[in-house]
Amino acid sequence: MKLDWKHLFNWDVVAVKAPQAVVQNGRVIGYNVVVTYKHHGVDTEFYSTDDERMYTTYVSPQAAAREAYKTHLRNMKKQSERRMRTR
Repeated sequence: MKLDWKHLFNWDVVAVKAPQAVVQNGRVIGYNVVVTYKHHGVDTEFYSTDDERMYTTYVSPQAAAREAYKTHLRNMKKQSERRMRTR
C-alpha cells in the first residue's frame, strides 16, 4: 500500500451535517454528526446518552453534538479564508 504523504495530515472538512437523533426502540440513544473530509472520506461522530462523562462537560449529549457541529463549521470557514489568502 502506497501512502499519500502529501494528504496524510490534511483533514480539511468539506461538509458537515447537523446533529441527528439516533432512535432505537422508541428511545433516543444518542446523536450523530456526519463529517466529510477532503482526503479521508466520511466520519460519523456519535454522542451517546448513556455516557455520563457527557453530562460533566456539557449539559447533554445533544449540546455536545451541537458544539461539535459548530466547531466543524468554524473549521470549514477558517479553511476557506486560508485558501482565499493564499490565492
